[in-house]
Amino acid sequence: MLLPVRKAGSKETVLYLLAVSTVPPTDRDGAIEVPEIERRRGGLSEWKARCWVYVNEYNRDVAERSFYLDPTADPIGAFGASFVNKIAVAFRAAVLAKASAAVDRQD
Repeated sequence: MLLPVRKAGSKETVLYLLAVSTVPPTDRDGAIEVPEIERRRGGLSEWKARCWVYVNEYNRDVAERSFYLDPTADPIGAFGASFVNKIAVAFRAAVLAKASAAVDRQD
């Protein structure tokens, strides 16, 4: 899952990339289960197992300098706005509580 953020006055877009996985979390607060309707919206309906968006670890990248992001690729889907908001709230809480670890991709 991709959460883009552009700071005021900046020409760069910071990307926060959250993993979506079929591996159940060991920490209940570390991930949010993706409901069936959101799996369909997100283009993940081929996954027969339950899946989760992890908020306790993320990759940080800059879109304009990324070696990992292909801006010409077609998206496979998109979660609904209310589900994205739920994820963003949980992610923000994890970051503020220092319960989320960053992996910087600008290496």
